[in-house]
Amino acid sequence: MSSNGFKNTNKGVSCQNVIVPTYDTDVAQQLYTDIMARSDMATGITRLAKNLKSIFEADREEAVYRQSGKLVTDRLQRSSLTARVFEKKIQPGEKFDTAVFVLVDESGSMRGGKSVAAKLCVIGLAEAFEKVHIPLYVMGFTDANYGNKAVHRHYITWNNSRKNRQKLLQIEGRQGNFDGYAIRTATEIIKKKQAVHKLLIVISDGEPASEFYPNWEDGIMDTKMAVQEGNRIAPVVGVLIGSENPTQHREMYGANFLHCSNPNDMFKGIAKAIEKQIRSW
Repeated sequence: MSSNGFKNTNKGVSCQNVIVPTYDTDVAQQLYTDIMARSDMATGITRLAKNLKSIFEADREEAVYRQSGKLVTDRLQRSSLTARVFEKKIQPGEKFDTAVFVLVDESGSMRGGKSVAAKLCVIGLAEAFEKVHIPLYVMGFTDANYGNKAVHRHYITWNNSRKNRQKLLQIEGRQGNFDGYAIRTATEIIKKKQAVHKLLIVISDGEPASEFYPNWEDGIMDTKMAVQEGNRIAPVVGVLIGSENPTQHREMYGANFLHCSNPNDMFKGIAKAIEKQIRSW
């Protein structure tokens, strides 16, 4: 099923938006249950949810005593001498009010182990975010391999229900990867989401490769510009999986870059990057 409710962001390019249908068969339910039963999944999900909850609980108003500010008379009457008799309130950063958008590369080179790793990673993130009530949007991006046509597959559109998480089982490698367009589309969507803090994560296994880009240099430059535009709305974290040379990814994403040479380590690496980003807010 396609939708016309998403804004095209590159001139001369059409986009097919696919709202991924519910994948709620008996086979899908059992497969998802089996994935949740894996010890590494359960451990990773529990750890991330626990750490995020700890960050949120610590993010409260606190009083810091200094040598200037609002005078606290009780501190003048203490038996021990102190010059810090003035109080300043440190307001919470509302870290809990966070929304996350995950973009997943569904290019042909992702077929096999990389798409499986991406699938498991995103499922793990979705499960952990549901436990701490962080809104999540998941979109796969590829192209039609003819003309200048992007294809976006919308898996979770802020409604992180069990049925919608089961849709993630359909993530797989398909055609090309039109990175710049996908990042701009994601930026437009998350821009409209009501949240104090926002984060955009892009999972990919290599350089942009689409008919829209005459050569690889154009793909790198367009993606780099899209990342810079996106950073004005939300930090854009680029995750490179596999043994691809990371030089170009670093150029595109700058400081917010993570290389997971072993796809099996991706969930742990992304979880740490998310925790670090939320703590900084």
